[in-house]
Amino acid sequence: QLDPTSRNPMGDLRLPPPPSDYAGPVDLLAATPAVSKQFQASGRAFENFLYQALGIDDDDDDDSGSPTTKGQKAKGKQPEQKKRGVKAGKLTDDELNTDHYAVLGLSEWEWNATDEQIKASYRRLVVETHPDKTEGGDDTAFKAVQKAYEILSDPAKRLAFDSAFDFDDDIPSSKTPVEDFFEEFGECFHRNSRWSTARQVPRLGDMNTPIEEVQKFYEFWYNFRSWREFSHVDAHNAEDAECRDEKRWMEKENEKERRNLQKAENKRIFSLTDRANKLDPRLKRHKEELARKREEEKKAAEEEKKRLQEEKERKEREAKEAEERRLKEEADRKKAEQKKRKEETKKVRDVCAKCLKPFITTEVFPKLCDDKICKMDAEWFFGKMDLERLQALAISLTEIAKEHKASVPDLTDACRLPVVAHVNALITELEQVTGYDRFGAAVKRATKPGDVEKVEKQKKAAEVAEANAKWSEQELVDLAKAIVKYPGGSFDRWENIAKFVGTKTPDQVLKQTKLMTHQLSDKAPPSKPTIMSQGDDKVSITKHAADAPKVEDLWSKAQQSQLEGALKSLKDYKEKDKWDKIAELVEGKTKKQCVERYKHLATLLKKK
Repeated sequence: QLDPTSRNPMGDLRLPPPPSDYAGPVDLLAATPAVSKQFQASGRAFENFLYQALGIDDDDDDDSGSPTTKGQKAKGKQPEQKKRGVKAGKLTDDELNTDHYAVLGLSEWEWNATDEQIKASYRRLVVETHPDKTEGGDDTAFKAVQKAYEILSDPAKRLAFDSAFDFDDDIPSSKTPVEDFFEEFGECFHRNSRWSTARQVPRLGDMNTPIEEVQKFYEFWYNFRSWREFSHVDAHNAEDAECRDEKRWMEKENEKERRNLQKAENKRIFSLTDRANKLDPRLKRHKEELARKREEEKKAAEEEKKRLQEEKERKEREAKEAEERRLKEEADRKKAEQKKRKEETKKVRDVCAKCLKPFITTEVFPKLCDDKICKMDAEWFFGKMDLERLQALAISLTEIAKEHKASVPDLTDACRLPVVAHVNALITELEQVTGYDRFGAAVKRATKPGDVEKVEKQKKAAEVAEANAKWSEQELVDLAKAIVKYPGGSFDRWENIAKFVGTKTPDQVLKQTKLMTHQLSDKAPPSKPTIMSQGDDKVSITKHAADAPKVEDLWSKAQQSQLEGALKSLKDYKEKDKWDKIAELVEGKTKKQCVERYKHLATLLKKK
């Protein structure tokens, strides 16, 4: 409880007595056995310590070739890597003019001295120079030791102090003799290696140095990174500024001058490296060897190229001869196959025609009959059938004959209905495949070739649409203009006329043109031309009709494509009935019309 009268207002805060079963403190060390562990020394500090203890120089490229002592090793040791990005501290003139390494007794090592050496020397001298241990209590040496350690233990201040050392920035002349190259340039590179941020700096070597090491040497110096800085040459002391703006201006000017000096330093190192690179006799010898090797390789390449060219020409000649033989054999084989296929096709066609002969009539029907086959339909049908279809037809006729106890080709009248139905189905299928019926009218391809009812519905819908397609006076006027603009023989004539009219399809335009031509030739008197007016536009249809081609000379795009395909497929056909075959492949055109169309197109091509 708190006692307000006591000196201690918090009361008695002593620990309570231990419990009755407390046996005293427990010795935990006795319960845990001792474990022995081994550690391997490593790191840069241990490496430096090991080198110093053994008196070994870690520089492999010693020009003298003789072992170095511990003292020589300390002098020739390369500096540890300076951290780039450390901003140097600003030192006064007195601090720069004082040899702080000599104050700490490190004149032998100077800028090569390690942090451990500086610290050990400071600890020893700070005791020796203490005022209590000097006569008269003089503290001058003690303060000097303190100042030296303050500067050399600070990385930024030490960087500025090391950079202010007197240094010979001269580089050897570009006219250095070859015999003096390694001596002069080797010493210069070794002298400038103190500024390297890298710990290991390669040496120049001698005439026997491998070319790979020489190239690595110049690669290192071309990418040389220096820790040297120039704060000791600042023109302005920012501490003397009277205001913040003046201080900023001074710092800006000092930084600008430092950058200029740093650029000059980099340029000096680059000039040294580039000059040595140009004068190095090892590189000259290597270039001569490479040039000689390239010349030998070039000569060998030319000889190899010549040999390969001759080999290539020989192979091409042999390949050409072999190809000619192959093509000739292929042509003979194809010709024999075509002849054989033609004979086989004719043989199967004759059998099928003989089977269908009892059911063929000369009557013409607008639609397919259930018990008769129109002669014109049969001719169109056989003209579209290839060998495979004819063979399939022959197999179907044989099966029908077996079902009705008849024989091929002498089919009985009992086979009439199934045979006619099968032929009608094939005709409908061919119309769907070709896109045109047996009268030359376009038929939209059915998604399912066997769906006959759908195709018939589409035909009827197309006929109704054509019947309902009426032409206005403006459309007739545009049609008359388009017929004159696109005369017979023009490329894609009916498509262009349909685009000109704008509201009709190419088939509608073709049919209307035929209708107008018939009407004008049968009804319109020659002395009184028919005039069709639409507003202020008047066009003489008689005049246009006189310029328009005859109905039999009109060719649709499909007919033109069929003619081109027939000419292409029968270009190697040399028989007398060539144009008869071409006419069979063009729907609605005779042999004479196909020949005239061919001559007309040839004339147009010659004019172009």
